Order: sequence, then structure tokens, then C-alpha cells
Amino acid sequence: MPTPFQIALSMETAIKEELEVQLNNSQVPELRPLVELLIKGQISILQVLSQASNDTFAYNPIEISEKILGNDNVWKEAATIKNNTSSPSSCLVQLWILSSLLDKSSQYYRQTALNSAYQQSKLFFNSIAEVKVIQKRRIDSVLRSIYNIIWGDVGFAPFSLGRS
Repeated sequence: MPTPFQIALSMETAIKEELEVQLNNSQVPELRPLVELLIKGQISILQVLSQASNDTFAYNPIEISEKILGNDNVWKEAATIKNNTSSPSSCLVQLWILSSLLDKSSQYYRQTALNSAYQQSKLFFNSIAEVKVIQKRRIDSVLRSIYNIIWGDVGFAPFSLGRS
């Protein structure tokens, strides 16, 4: 039976691979810097999980600020989507995929933390869940920009904002 760490490593590897597919096949060049930042974060998360899975009772502190999340100014720059984006609809769909990946993975870590017998494990998995939540919020801010662009093009809100 696989351990939560093995499942997390497998899941995060699959997410990294999906991000690389998104990066290589994207029809929206404006999202390239954003996806590259997510890939860097994924590599760091994989390193942290790999270290923790080797010795589950000696978790090292996680430096989320720069290592996993990246610099705030770099994110702001990468998250800037202009009104003249090449394809708002393609951008919208790609952002939905990215947001969903981050949301579902954060849910896994929350559930794993709730079902862990050890306080250290609970804190560790909740920390990773928080990282995923922060990444999702950053993606969702770009998503709101795209909603506004599309809303402006069609003249009304074509979907319910704020509902999942």
C-alpha cells in the first residue's frame, strides 16, 4: 500500500509533467512566464517531499517565500495580462486547468493532514496545502483579469464569478 508521501510524490510529478505540457503546447504566450514559475515551484515541492519521505520524523523547515513561491515582484510581472491578449478564451481554459490542479492538490494535502497520526506530519502537509492555496490565489487573480477581458468583449458576465 503506498504511503501518503509516495502518493504526493507521484501526484506532484504528474502535475509537473502537465505543467510542462501546458508550457510546450500553449497557444497563449502571455502565460508562459506564469507556467514557468509554477514549474519551478513544483520542482521545489518535489525536492521537499523527497527529503521528507526519506526521514518522516525529521522534517526540515520549508522556505516557501523564495524557493517554492518565488519573488512577489516576479509573480506580479508574470501575472500581468494585457487586454490585447492573443486569445482570451484559450487563456481562460488554460488558467482553469492550472487553478484546478492547484485546488485538487491542496485538497489532498488537507485531507492527508487531517488523517495523519503525528502532529509533525499534520503541520508538514498543511504547510504544503497552504503553498498550493497561495499559488491558486495567484492564478485566480490572473483568471479574474481574463474574466474581465471576456466580460468586456461580450458585454455581460458569461459565467458566474466566484463559484466553483
